[in-house]
Amino acid sequence: KVNPSFSTVASVLAGGSGSRMGVKTLKQFLSLGKKTIIQTSIQAFKSSGLVDHVVVALPGGTLSLYEKEIRSYRFGKFVSVIEGGLTRQESSYATLQYIEKLGGAEIILIHDAARPFVTRDMIKNSVELARKHGQPACIIDYDAPPRAALAHTLAPLLAMAPAVGAPGVTSRAIQQAAGAHRTRVRAELGRGAPAGSNPAKQAANDLALGGIPVIFAAEH
Repeated sequence: KVNPSFSTVASVLAGGSGSRMGVKTLKQFLSLGKKTIIQTSIQAFKSSGLVDHVVVALPGGTLSLYEKEIRSYRFGKFVSVIEGGLTRQESSYATLQYIEKLGGAEIILIHDAARPFVTRDMIKNSVELARKHGQPACIIDYDAPPRAALAHTLAPLLAMAPAVGAPGVTSRAIQQAAGAHRTRVRAELGRGAPAGSNPAKQAANDLALGGIPVIFAAEH
């Protein structure tokens, strides 16, 4: 967009229900020390000094329940709260439409609200790679069984699907990378992961096959 209103905006997807954790509230509103998980995620972007605005997308039908909670964090005009969709893709697309109404942004970072330990370096590297290559992905190096790898590393990739159009990255490339990752992980589910395999690094390789630059961060 020519002369956008913002340099960098973070789209924070707050759609996790917490059903697998057996809790009645949305998991991103659970306490993490003295703050909630989503509050910690938003604070990471504010404290970085690299993000101009944050748009939080709540699950459909929950805006009246949780918008007041987010307002109580006192981020003021730094944060907008909107109603997302029933899926991660729908919520990410809703934030993109909302950012467009605000005047657009040069760079949009898509982040899962339930991942509160994002660091300034991750944000800085994401912004720099986005400016240089168009559409990077940030992956945390961790050891996990194949099923967890499928859930955690495929989700952010698919969330990017509505945001295609960046230089050198097409929807076809994203779908090819997603397909390669899905096929490999499901195969490992059937036969067992090979000894010494690293799901996160394998996911990074799958993304690279689709032409998507990868920020590979150490687990912390």
